[in-house]
Order: sequence, then C-alpha cells, then structure tokens
Amino acid sequence: MKRILTLFPLVFFLTHLFPEPSFTDPGDPEILAGELVRAMTLEECLGQTLMFSWTGVQPSGEIDDWIGENNLGGIKIFGWNGYDDEALAATIGSYQEIALANRFAIPLLVATDQEGGIVRHITDKTSLTPGNMSIGASGLPLDSYNQGLLIGKELAALGVNMNFAPDVDLYLKPHTAVVGTRAFSSNADQTAFLSTVWFKGHSDAGIVSTAKHYPGHGRSEDDSHGILPILDVSLEDLKREDLLPYRMLINEGIPALMVGHLAYSQITGDRLPASRSSFFLRDLLREEMGFTGMVISDDMIMNGAVMGTMTVAEACEDSLRAGVDMLLVSRGPETHREVWDRLLERGREDKSFEARIRDAAYYVVKTKLIWLRGENAVPYIPDAARVYDYVPAPDMAAHTLDLAARSITLFKDRDGKIPLDPGGAEKILLVTQDRYIREALRKRIPGVHLFDIPSDPAEGELSARLASLKHIIGRYDRVILTLRNGWDQYIAEGLEEWNDALIILITSNPSYSEAIPWADTVLFAYLYNWDTTDAALGVILGDYEASGELPAELKGR
Repeated sequence: MKRILTLFPLVFFLTHLFPEPSFTDPGDPEILAGELVRAMTLEECLGQTLMFSWTGVQPSGEIDDWIGENNLGGIKIFGWNGYDDEALAATIGSYQEIALANRFAIPLLVATDQEGGIVRHITDKTSLTPGNMSIGASGLPLDSYNQGLLIGKELAALGVNMNFAPDVDLYLKPHTAVVGTRAFSSNADQTAFLSTVWFKGHSDAGIVSTAKHYPGHGRSEDDSHGILPILDVSLEDLKREDLLPYRMLINEGIPALMVGHLAYSQITGDRLPASRSSFFLRDLLREEMGFTGMVISDDMIMNGAVMGTMTVAEACEDSLRAGVDMLLVSRGPETHREVWDRLLERGREDKSFEARIRDAAYYVVKTKLIWLRGENAVPYIPDAARVYDYVPAPDMAAHTLDLAARSITLFKDRDGKIPLDPGGAEKILLVTQDRYIREALRKRIPGVHLFDIPSDPAEGELSARLASLKHIIGRYDRVILTLRNGWDQYIAEGLEEWNDALIILITSNPSYSEAIPWADTVLFAYLYNWDTTDAALGVILGDYEASGELPAELKGR
C-alpha cells in the first residue's frame, strides 16, 4: 500500500505532463494521427478499420455496441436505410454521440453511395440528378462541379461526411449494366478531368470523396456482386486508360479510393482480386502512383471478394494484409462478429499483422483529422428537425434542369423528323412505360394518343402488346417510343417496318441503340426522370436544338 501511495503522485504527474492525445488536439494531422494510433489498444485500432451497416432507418443496438465498445470507424448507409431523411439524420447524430464519447473522441466516417443518376442510396427528398454520362454529354466542367457541390450539400445536411463517388470507371463495355451511364465517358482524359472537377465540388461541400472502382470496372462484362470478373488487359493499357483518372485525382488530393473485387490475370498471373492484391494496393497504388490517402474495400460480402472459396472473415484478413485500410462489411451481426474475432485473434498472435492493423488505422484516422475538423467539415450532429430546409438543395432544381437540357443528344435524325410541330395536323402516338413522359407530353400535345408498355410484364404479355401495337401503328404519322430496358427493346425491335414514323428516345444506357441499327431517329437522355423527360421533349418539339455529344463510340450512327 505504501508503494502504491508513493507511485500515485508520479503517475498523476506523468499523466498531466504527457496527457493522452485527443482528436480535438491542434496540430499536424499526420503527427496527431500517429500519436493517436500509438496510444490506442489493438482493439481500438481494429475498430477504426471497420465500416458496418445495419437494417432499417432507426438506430441499431448492435451498431451502438460496436461504436461504444469497439471504437467502430464508420457506418455505411444503403438504400434500406435511406428512405426517411429526418429519421436518418437523427440516427446518424445518435451514432456520432456515442463515438464522440469514446476515449479519443474520434467521430465516425458516415458513408453512402450518392453518385448522381441511377445510383442514389438516400432517396426521400434528396435530388435525382442526371448522372455522370449526362455530364460527359454536356462536357461543361461547371456542370460537373455543381453536381459534386450540390449533392455534397444535401449529404452534409444529413450528417453524411463520406461518399463513394465519383465513379471513374470508363465506358469501355457499352452492353454491360455494371457501369453504363455511371461512367462519364469512354475517354480517359475526359473522365479524369470531369471527375476531378466533380471531386472539387464535393470537397467544397466538406465531403470525403471516394473514387471507385480501383483499378477500373469499365472493362468488365460481369458484376462483382455475383462473380469475380477476370479482366484481360495488359498493365500498359491499364495505366494508359483505366488508371489515368486515378492519377489525376491523386495529384489533386483525393482523400480515399475504393478498391474493387476485380482480377487481372494477365498482369498478376493469378485470379486474386485487386482488393486482396498487394501488387495493386502497395506496389502500384502506394509506391508507383504515390497515393497517401485511405483505401476502402468494396463490400466484402460480395461474391467477387470471397470467390466462393473462403469466408468473409478470411477474405477480410487477406485484404487488410494486402493493403486495404478500411473494410466495408455491410451485414449482418454474425458476419460482423466473425470478422472481428478473426482479425483480433490474428493481431494478437502475429506482430506483423498487428502492425498492419495499426498502419491501416493510421490512414483512417489521418483522413478523419484532415476532413472531419474545421469550418468546412460536415457537422457531427445534424439538425434533424431542419433537414428539409436544406434537402433538396435550394439551387439543385435549376442545376438539374440545365444539365439535363445541355446533355440531350440527337444521335441521328436521318430523315429530319425532329422537330415535331405540336400544333400541326400529324397524328402522334406515344409508346412508353414511363409515366414522366406520358404526363409531360399530354400537357404539350393534348391530342396525343397513348400506348402503354407494361412495366412488369407477365409471361407472354409483351408479345401480345407488340401484336396489338402493330395492329394500330399504321394509323399514326409519328410514333415516339421510349426505350429504358429490355422490355422496351423487345418492342422496338419489332417495329422496323414502321421506321419511317419512329422517333426513339433512349432514357438509360445509350448502347440500346445498337440493337436497332435500322432506326433513323434516335435521341439519348441518359436517365429517366422529370428533368430529362422535359429536356428531351423540348428537343423533340423544337424548343431548342440538342447540344449534347455522346461521350463514347457506338455503332449504327
């Protein structure tokens, strides 16, 4: 007892002379990150390397425990969390309060996928904007900057401080649905420039941008959610095209990259995904390309990560060893526990793996110190009661309509069907499953006739509808057909005989045009929503001329 009493003043003195570091301490983020990681236990460091998700929009007790007991580094918001903006903001705030009460007061990375266009995990009142390919068709850097800025402002109002965007995959396999209109362009230079400007807008909103899917998903015909894509490309071609946007973004300070579950057998000589490859994560990305930010994995529950040969926990260990800094593991509780137990056990028994965990935590904490502090940082605790004052962003409506109008592309009009005369004597038929264009065209041409394509056809229903359409189509002078998916394509392919009357508006992947090479009049709108519909109708009805340029090469022009 005397010894303890003697040591107490010394401990008290040393504790105050060398206090534990805190996330709120001033100073160089690199130095402070190192101090924080050195002061952490192995468990605290491991927590920082993990990002989990939960089900629903209300707080999850499981996630509360992971944050409070295990120093969880981040949470990911998926579509199943994003249908009530006010409730989501309140949940994010409650999670951050738990994180800030931990020993070092390190806030969470709160991430989502809000790319613009077809990928929008937080819905409710957030804006459905024209996506990256619309920006590529517009070609204006200001459109790209504003897209990044305004999407970022909406996320910031919700307390979301990290976005898995921009998507910088190149549009190199037009017929696949993996990338499609999520790409800016098939041109690496254009993609690099527009994605960098997009990132600058996002940065000005305080959001941690995460470029994806490194090293590049654009050559893949397979979706890594279901299978491991094997890409047949040389390292030289990969560097010249797919990696060019990453090099520019790295030079401009992109804070994070997401690595995809993609294999490059010609480069590595095996079928190991890049997310578990030290060549792609260390040799190429860190050493050669000079990336000093954090690397996060695509979701580790995807089949491309585990390849059907290992558990999620085993794949997570491989990825962390290879150079991933933060592991995204979407769900559920059993998997979360299995990942934690395996990584912690390996860290305790293997000093080199413990060092890798601490190294990964350093990159995560450094990123947080740089981006989650200061006047421009996203508030940790959003004002849930005022979310709808800022979502949608006040300037968003003007931006989305302007971008949509600038992006509409008249791919071909060989016989001059455009513009139509809405007040003329021509009989016009609209063939569509899209409610937006149906309502919008009725306002412009009250006498237009409508023919519906079922949005979820039963077996045999499409062929019956096509037969009915062929029975009446000859009565009309002009037929506007919208093409958004395979069902629309089936209808379009059956109408070659009536090509002289057809105007085809494609509201998704422009590669659908290659299925109808005989079509004389084709427009691209790149997205199905009110703004692109209004903009496309403006071109069809002669309000203005289409100025968009297809940012890719397609057959049949």
